[in-house]
Amino acid sequence: MPPRPAGSFRTARQSDYARALYIGAGSQPLDVLQRPKIGIVSSADDSTAGHVHLHQLACIVKEAIYEAGGEGYITNIPAGCDGIAQGEGMHWSLLSRDLGAGAVEAKVQMHQFDALVCISSCDKITPAMLMAAARVDIPTVFVTGGLMGTYTTDKIPGRAALGTSDIKEAHGMHLAGKLSDQDYEEIVAHTCATPGGCNMMGTATTMALVCEVLGLSLPGNGTVLAMTSDKTGELSTQLAHLGRQAGLLIARRCADYWLRGDRTALPSALLSRAAFERAVRAVLAVGGSTNAALHLPAIAAQLGIDLSVEDFDRLSRTTPLLGRFRPASAYFPTDLGLAGGIWAVMKELAQGGLVDESLPTITGQTVGQVLAEARNLNPEIVAPLAKPLHPEGGMRVLCGNLGRALVKVSAVESAMWRHRGPARVFPCEEEARDALEAGRIQPGDVVVVNWEGPAGGPGMRELSLLAATAHGMGLGTSVSFITDGRYSGATRGPCIGHVDPEAARGGPIGLVADGDLIDIELYERRLNLLVDGTPADEGFFAARRQSGRFAGPQRDYGPLLRFYSQCVGPTSAGAVMGAGI
Repeated sequence: MPPRPAGSFRTARQSDYARALYIGAGSQPLDVLQRPKIGIVSSADDSTAGHVHLHQLACIVKEAIYEAGGEGYITNIPAGCDGIAQGEGMHWSLLSRDLGAGAVEAKVQMHQFDALVCISSCDKITPAMLMAAARVDIPTVFVTGGLMGTYTTDKIPGRAALGTSDIKEAHGMHLAGKLSDQDYEEIVAHTCATPGGCNMMGTATTMALVCEVLGLSLPGNGTVLAMTSDKTGELSTQLAHLGRQAGLLIARRCADYWLRGDRTALPSALLSRAAFERAVRAVLAVGGSTNAALHLPAIAAQLGIDLSVEDFDRLSRTTPLLGRFRPASAYFPTDLGLAGGIWAVMKELAQGGLVDESLPTITGQTVGQVLAEARNLNPEIVAPLAKPLHPEGGMRVLCGNLGRALVKVSAVESAMWRHRGPARVFPCEEEARDALEAGRIQPGDVVVVNWEGPAGGPGMRELSLLAATAHGMGLGTSVSFITDGRYSGATRGPCIGHVDPEAARGGPIGLVADGDLIDIELYERRLNLLVDGTPADEGFFAARRQSGRFAGPQRDYGPLLRFYSQCVGPTSAGAVMGAGI
């Protein structure tokens, strides 16, 4: 917690040595004395489409901060792309969230910045910066980096335009002979039409919407395009405007806190339990990524707030599904933006008394004041509260003798809400993928991939490519997937993840054998291994433990992943590094 405001910015009280070093970095002498120092933490990175444009955005923010009386200092943290970090690289993805949070925290505290602008994109960077903002607790505003454009083609039936999730399904179609080599290469070469976050309801988009609903970014930020559509390499007018407004805003809110003692500028004032529940409802209402059930509890934990996957299930029972987006429908998140954005969704929820309108946002407005300006411009995209797509939200927690698990029901066709079939068990993603591509997975099978949890993987790899390949091969309505790893928001179909406890921590999922009968019941929220038609009891699993046949693979990926494996907390509480110590 920062010191109690004493009528001056904290960097104004730094030593002459520090001031001299600011001057050496390009600051003017009088600026060092008079202007607050605002960190602009960016994840700009030339190796990923989601981040390659962010330095342009950071420069716009910096100029606006100076215009408003502050000084902005751009600093960067490494950015990972989950789409690139598949396979072996995915062991590092969830770990990178916690490392990124630590990097931002360390930078801000070393330089004792007065305020913070977080410029982020992609799956782990936005949650990392949210965790750091909660820890350092100085005035903070987020600018998420916008969405990439789409590619128009007729190569995939029912898809007039393609987004990144379509590439994965095209892979399965190509394997099944439904796409020619030439058509498949065209999709790979052109679908990522511009820089920006993946234009689907994946984790990146979900967490950008979470930033809005938590009150930490400006309304509309989560659903704007990143770039102009003519491929000139320029930021979209909307994103550039949001960057400028965020720069002007943070300078004002910085002064509100340090000079006037207004605590509503602080993350700790904005991120109450009610705010987190508001964000959970937003995720559930639009069929957001199940990874939000990892990240929101991890962010809440930084403030001592106990939020878990059980809260997602509890809130889902009273939160209607009001929108479906890629890959669960033909609509893109940018279509949500055109329909009024996430605040149009929240306005519908507010009509049912599901939103606390009294809480503050970083703009200085209350939630109610933001909602007063929101409009649902297209009921076909944002369903009215009176006619929801489904009376419950997009996620459900399943319980049974295999533990506790999470499924994105908004992306599961009704034919697969009940499935009973034989287990096909694999200790890792690669073995399951090889079996799928070799045609060894048959309709009716339940593919169980264990030993892929946070500790066992290590790193809780996502299996979205595996599930999307199966869908493209025509198995999306006949094969279910279960894992103690995770799935991305790009997943559709009967994909059950986050099984807790995981295999490496003694969970029953590590005791499943080929041929075991698995019963999945999404209506009743059940997940069980059956013996003679009834759920197996603890004696059954105890005997399997004693048999010594289920020890699991031995893996060693070096000191950092080994440390992570030993100290990572449980999936249900956000898999936070260090929480398991």
